[in-house]
Amino acid sequence: MQTRDLIASRLEQACRQGVFPGASLLVGVEGEVTYARVVGLARREPTAEPLGVGTWFDLASVTKALGTSVAVMLAVDRGQGDLSEPLGERLPLPPPLATLTPWHLLAHTSGLPAWRPLYQELDEARHRDGGLEHRAAARQFLRTRVAATPLEYAPGTRAVYSDLGFMLLDWWLEQVFAARLDRILQEELFGPLGCREIGFVDLDHPPAPPPGGYAATERCAWRGGVVQGQVHDQNSWAMGGVSGQAGLFGTAREVHRVLTALWRAFRGEAPWLGADTVRRFWSPSGVPGSTFRLGWDGPSETGYSAAGARMSRQAVGHLGFTGCSVWLEPEAGRWVVLLTNRVHPSAENPRLRPFRPLIHDLVLAEVLR
Repeated sequence: MQTRDLIASRLEQACRQGVFPGASLLVGVEGEVTYARVVGLARREPTAEPLGVGTWFDLASVTKALGTSVAVMLAVDRGQGDLSEPLGERLPLPPPLATLTPWHLLAHTSGLPAWRPLYQELDEARHRDGGLEHRAAARQFLRTRVAATPLEYAPGTRAVYSDLGFMLLDWWLEQVFAARLDRILQEELFGPLGCREIGFVDLDHPPAPPPGGYAATERCAWRGGVVQGQVHDQNSWAMGGVSGQAGLFGTAREVHRVLTALWRAFRGEAPWLGADTVRRFWSPSGVPGSTFRLGWDGPSETGYSAAGARMSRQAVGHLGFTGCSVWLEPEAGRWVVLLTNRVHPSAENPRLRPFRPLIHDLVLAEVLR
């Protein structure tokens, strides 16, 4: 069997085994697509829908790397913000959160917990007190709940992956740019790159559905059915679909375009972003025991790694809860984009975890050797 048929066969086998309903895999080398394959379904229920190259996936926490982190890169590169500035200089935060910095949040070493069901607290407040129906009021309520969250450990001493930290970064970025994150990224990144297949889905003003449609995510009791074309993450949904921890949708070929632009900036070939800034964000944070970069992650040195065993330990990437991931080797100029809807119709599906390193190893052994 030819190499590329073998990769396609593994993807199709994964569909049959219930790893995911569908997947879009793309391999890029120095900006060129060297392999791309789409298999399976965008949706299984209530009726089946085929998956295509133009299907938009919910990128989930890949938003942190391709969206929020890049916006902070731009702020730092232009001198509009600083990684070491206390958040309290711009945000109405109580101590000790006011002394945290963007670096703490990007490196997941803020002391904040990983996650809280803030959307449930919003529902409870609405039922108890009324109001909070307007999205701006709901966004501010969730932010004040994050601001009131006690720290669980001393900042900088260890790393705990935290969605809440990126909700604060989203708020900080609004102050820096005087604009919401979706507008920042559209005007400063996606628009200038000519991207048409990536962006947030504003629940208050939803765009026209893309021609290729959206990949479905979970059958959600809280929202009353299968989620499709709206962000899966509940806290981001409560904020209207635009938030620092999740909310981006896109196609594999558009994610490839963004990675190409960042890689060229890393090489010093982009006028819009300095190489030193990208290299700083893609370097290990230095927090003891952590694989995190700034807004990105790196492969584990020992044991399980979603990037697989063949990926350079200097690679950068990120995973998304919905089943999406990106891994990029900056020095080699190559990357792998894997977008899936593994949470459809249920998020209680652990089969992608062992599959991820296997498919990355196969791609690096056969396509990128």
